[in-house]
Amino acid sequence: MVITEQKDRLFTGYVTYPSNGKEVAENFAGAIGLDNKTLQIAELFDGYDFGTIISDDEIEIIYIADGQNGRTVINRLYRIKA
Repeated sequence: MVITEQKDRLFTGYVTYPSNGKEVAENFAGAIGLDNKTLQIAELFDGYDFGTIISDDEIEIIYIADGQNGRTVINRLYRIKA
């Protein structure tokens, strides 16, 4: 997950993941809640993420998609410092 732009509590970026042996990139837009701990993300192809900021370097994301290919996935993401 890469954040490419952030303005106050709103942000945009993209996520990459493997699918059927290929690397897929998907754009998203999201917002951080007033509590500065929760976040919501709309992935621009399908699905939504609901997350919790655990620390400056760690977040948990719960992905939910509905419909015929509906699924739920829980991911824990860690910041990689360049």
